Amino acid sequence: MIEEWKAVPNYEERYQISNFGRLKSLSYVKKGNGKSYFHTKERLLNPSLNKHGYLIFKLQLNKKCKTYKIHQLVAMAFLNFTPCGHEYYVDHIDRNKLNNSLDNLRIITPKDSICNRDIFKTQKK
Repeated sequence: MIEEWKAVPNYEERYQISNFGRLKSLSYVKKGNGKSYFHTKERLLNPSLNKHGYLIFKLQLNKKCKTYKIHQLVAMAFLNFTPCGHEYYVDHIDRNKLNNSLDNLRIITPKDSICNRDIFKTQKK
């Protein structure tokens, strides 16, 4: 599969996410203290691991910082997913929380999630 990059919704001018689950910050001109400006370069960002075992990124815009799980960013950019509380979830098909590739993600309901968990437990035995 070829790596494809798309803008992160609501952060279009600052970040792009790939179908492999990699995030990069885009180059932009940033205002420093006073009247000075400096140019930031495009670069790949390193994710963190949260206490539940998901890879996360902290995105910053207009001096506000928000934390996102990588699989949600991939789904937002490539599957038009909108985080909506508990109506729909982004599911890891192979149950591996670290595999955030687009081909391993799907949007499901909580009911589907419970059924998948039960099927997965049965298959492991």
